[in-house]
Amino acid sequence: MSDYYNKEGKPITREEYAVKFNDKKYKVVQQGDTKSGFWISTVWLGLDHSHDKNTKYHVIFESMVFHKEKDGTLNYSGIDSRRYCTLKEATAGHKELKAEWEKKNPIVEEAKEKLRDIQNQIEDLRDILYEGSD
Repeated sequence: MSDYYNKEGKPITREEYAVKFNDKKYKVVQQGDTKSGFWISTVWLGLDHSHDKNTKYHVIFESMVFHKEKDGTLNYSGIDSRRYCTLKEATAGHKELKAEWEKKNPIVEEAKEKLRDIQNQIEDLRDILYEGSD
């Protein structure tokens, strides 16, 4: 069974994958800004990201949402993502994700992301503190 699949879900060689992966026109399904200041990118991954290699469904597309900074640059730490098996699902998923993120406020989402980071740091510190108390 192959690990690499073209956009139609047909197995391809690693060499074919490398050529297609380096072709931005092939790789990009859709990309663009939301009115609310986020950037969404949906791409063909080509490499099967499903955990069950015996399945007939191969996870080969992904959408990600990114913060767009005030100066217009992108913060490439994704804040939301979805994966898909078919080009049709990826195209529909991009549209749904865009509609969802059109309604969100970038300032609130950035604050939530920072809060999650702080919570993770607290968990790490708690683990360190209680590690020696066993």
